[in-house]
Amino acid sequence: MSELFYFFVIKNKKITENFKNITLPFYSLFLGFFIFEGIFMFIPRTHGVGYTLAHWIWMSTYWKPINNFGYRDNDFTDKEIINKKKIIVLGDSFAAGAAIKNINDRFSNLLEKKIPLSYKVINLGSGGSGTKNEFKRLVEFPFKPDILILQYYGNDIEDIAYSKEKWFQGFQPYLDLNKTLRPFIKYSYFLNYIYWLFPHADTKSYLNFLTSTFKDKEIMEEHLSDLNKIVEFCKKDNIPLIVVLFPFMKDTETSDLFIIPIEKFFINKNIAIVNVADLIDKIPPAKRVVNNNDPHPSVLVNRLIAEELYRTLLTKKFVVR
Repeated sequence: MSELFYFFVIKNKKITENFKNITLPFYSLFLGFFIFEGIFMFIPRTHGVGYTLAHWIWMSTYWKPINNFGYRDNDFTDKEIINKKKIIVLGDSFAAGAAIKNINDRFSNLLEKKIPLSYKVINLGSGGSGTKNEFKRLVEFPFKPDILILQYYGNDIEDIAYSKEKWFQGFQPYLDLNKTLRPFIKYSYFLNYIYWLFPHADTKSYLNFLTSTFKDKEIMEEHLSDLNKIVEFCKKDNIPLIVVLFPFMKDTETSDLFIIPIEKFFINKNIAIVNVADLIDKIPPAKRVVNNNDPHPSVLVNRLIAEELYRTLLTKKFVVR
């Protein structure tokens, strides 16, 4: 009888305690994970790519306002701008203000604060667009610019490369992970955030892709032809044109592969240029960008561009104070 009592009461009690000691750390870890998961569902952060969970949170939080033309800009009516000269800013995510929380910190909005009230700055920035698409949007926009500011970045040539089946395949996120862990990290807000704190883009492969693209005579000729369409569009109606050339924000010297030929093209066309590389030369790379995993320009750089654009507008007498 005493042996049965020992087994069912005393020994079972020890088994229970041992079980608790073993499972408690796992329970704590499990609980802690779900607490962090809940917290990171509300933490926004931008990245060089647009499909991370933290980036989606950022977009839903800050990508606004969206006007009635579908652009990230304030709404306006025909009546509000009918007597104003329109400065249109055309470009991709750099013009749209990717990773800039408040549109008033973009170079287009900062420029508008500097110029007379008789001018209206309209932003036609659209993430991921290339030169071909930008020209199409410019022509289709219901208002013709009195002044055009074209923002240019090296990947604006990609749409032509892809149309000729020249693809960049070096950057494949999550494939560096174990197949079992991959879905957990890909779909967990907490683990996904941690994963993207570290660089995963194969910048060397992308640079090789871009280099070969700019050296491809057929692609380059078509790209310059698309840029020339914008130049001719402005020339036809005597619309002043300024081009804002963005380099790789962390490595301006590497950007020469696309900056030099594009700058030369516009110089030969007597087009005014704002070379951002010259503006940020003395700024530490970490302060040029929004964060270490997003190469879009910081608020500081946007301010410098706005100031240089304003000086250029006055110097060229495109704007009169």
